[in-house]
Amino acid sequence: MTTVGAAEMRFVVPCGDGDITVLELTRRLMERCQSLMPDVPLLADRLVDERDGSMLFPEDKAREVLDDGDVVKVYLRNNAQGGEGGEGGGAGRGRARGAGSSAPRLPPPFRS
Repeated sequence: MTTVGAAEMRFVVPCGDGDITVLELTRRLMERCQSLMPDVPLLADRLVDERDGSMLFPEDKAREVLDDGDVVKVYLRNNAQGGEGGEGGGAGRGRARGAGSSAPRLPPPFRS
């Protein structure tokens, strides 16, 4: 994962056999960010495939929308101020995209 703003971070996040959901992947990314920035309450708004910009939906399984080595970007904001924050990118490569992965609607923010 890479964040843009005050600090830049990149993470490789293991997904096991890919049976985890995009929501769980986001939680793992957030845990890593929070461990390095414990005083900044972060909120992840969405996870996006870095290659084509398609949005990943929380209920999708990682193996259905990502391949090993894909890079995703997580959009973060500082939850204390409610303002827009930096963006980040991260782990994972895309296989066939899930049915709703490029839909125009925004899912609700991920909660870490």
